[in-house]
Amino acid sequence: YFCDDAELNGLTFKPLGLESFADYFAASRRGRYCGTCQMLIRRTALLDVGGFAEEKFNAEDHDLVPPRGAFLLASLDGESVACGVVKAIGPGVGSLKRMWVADSVRGLGIGRRILDALEIEARELGLTTLRLETNKELGEAIALYRNAGFREVAACNDDPYAHHWFEKRLRRSS
Repeated sequence: YFCDDAELNGLTFKPLGLESFADYFAASRRGRYCGTCQMLIRRTALLDVGGFAEEKFNAEDHDLVPPRGAFLLASLDGESVACGVVKAIGPGVGSLKRMWVADSVRGLGIGRRILDALEIEARELGLTTLRLETNKELGEAIALYRNAGFREVAACNDDPYAHHWFEKRLRRSS
């Protein structure tokens, strides 16, 4: 995935494969990736994450690569600035997890772009519905999801930190 905006010319989205996680983990230890990306890469590489509660993410490495999911890393001019995960949770249903944009690039539209890229990945995985949960303090994220066509639904999991649950039916790509 590449971005066409002149302001974000160097923005790329890269899906990570299982063989990539060890290399990305090593780079994350050198501080090349934002905190959430580092945490996800470490968790996915099944390495010690310094107190990260595994049950909060609840994904094994095979959940993050096709045919069960995708882990996208967004880079701007070679520096990791955002990440997100889509994983299948049932027939035709996927969950978006750990979408994050670094503070240094917030407000540039990268959140919307990674959300769009995750929706493309979800369609390629054969998913027709996406679900997500978020905390009431994340007003910008809530607005992003609503503007992207997600509608608020009843709680669909027991995440103790979630206050809002959203769902979106994906349109078939043309």
